Amino acid sequence: MIKIKKGKAPDFLLGKTIKNRIKKVLKEKNKHNFSYDNKKKEVRNKLKKDFKNKCCYCERDEVGGVELQIEHFRPKKAVKECKKNKENFGYYWLAYDWDNLLLSCSTCNKKKGTSFPIENEKDRIHKPVLDEKGNLKMIKNL
Repeated sequence: MIKIKKGKAPDFLLGKTIKNRIKKVLKEKNKHNFSYDNKKKEVRNKLKKDFKNKCCYCERDEVGGVELQIEHFRPKKAVKECKKNKENFGYYWLAYDWDNLLLSCSTCNKKKGTSFPIENEKDRIHKPVLDEKGNLKMIKNL
């Protein structure tokens, strides 16, 4: 994996539409229809710029015919390593979080799938952290 210093998130991910969508995702959990609307290209282009048009895992680029996709580092759907846990909905609350988005080739993205192993399963966070008003509180370095 290459080290990347990501720039500021695209305005779309910081706007009112996404804030409203996050409120909706907190209610719907992994049943939410995740979408970037017509802004997916804007999000992907910003990731391409930050990742220098390379897959974050294998460093292949589009020049060789590789399709680059938006990758959710912490899966937005049920995590593969937690299939036995009925409360495992994945990290759905991070689906629109800029810090959780990477650029990945289709091969690496498919291979990673919903896998997100951690050293001690007891430390896995299964629910979002909310502030006193019920709004999503982002915790960095999870």
